[in-house]
Amino acid sequence: MTSPERTLLRPRLRRLSNHVIDLIAAGEVVERPAAALKELVENALDAGATRLEVALANGGCDRIEVVDNGCGMSPDDLAMQSSVTAPPS
Repeated sequence: MTSPERTLLRPRLRRLSNHVIDLIAAGEVVERPAAALKELVENALDAGATRLEVALANGGCDRIEVVDNGCGMSPDDLAMQSSVTAPPS
């Protein structure tokens, strides 16, 4: 049995939007700027980059920019991006 005080302190559950569900399923929810930077650097290395330039504004909270010399994605790759993932390297 739950006390009335405990019931009042319990947070209400809210249903996630489909957009947030899709982001979670794609592994795109970022908890910290460092996690976003790590993902961008890994993507550049997976694309064969041998040179990286990183620029941050406000510790990555306002802007994270990674410029690399990797091969990038073709328009066909972009069209499939919501349904595929790169193989582990």
